[in-house]
Amino acid sequence: MDDENSINRLKVSGYLIGIVFFSYIASYTFNISNINWVPVEADVKSSSISKLDKYGRRGAYTGDYSYNPIIRYRYKPIGSDKYYNGSKIKILFDKGFDSEYEAQIFLDLKIIDNKIKVYYDKENPQKSVVAAELGFLPNVLLVLCIFFAGIFSIGLFQILRRTSPNQTKQS
Repeated sequence: MDDENSINRLKVSGYLIGIVFFSYIASYTFNISNINWVPVEADVKSSSISKLDKYGRRGAYTGDYSYNPIIRYRYKPIGSDKYYNGSKIKILFDKGFDSEYEAQIFLDLKIIDNKIKVYYDKENPQKSVVAAELGFLPNVLLVLCIFFAGIFSIGLFQILRRTSPNQTKQS
């Protein structure tokens, strides 16, 4: 019975590791502008912070708010003579920020000398996005996933060795 409980715990932990790892990788890939998107420098036309309630509305809500930076920018795709306007910002999990201060820091870090790095779709250049780049976080999460997968594998190997049919019972 103890071996069965151990195997069930390993299964659950393995599923959790897989779900966390793959959902994070999918989210990370989407947030850092798909492989087909090209980075380009854009001119910032304006920036502000929008305060929204948990339902995405502005108004007299007294609960939790999210603070969403708004940046309006103008960019020219590489090898093109045409300029496009954009304002889409992709923040991890599209949640916004918990405080106005955090949103302002995001704006301050992204906008340098009235310029900002945007990504545009080379198949459809009028589509663009400012992506919240994650720095070293993906590397840390990858190391943690590998570490937990190693622990999972060691535990699984020990359980399989204990329950091996070739093992003889001693009286």
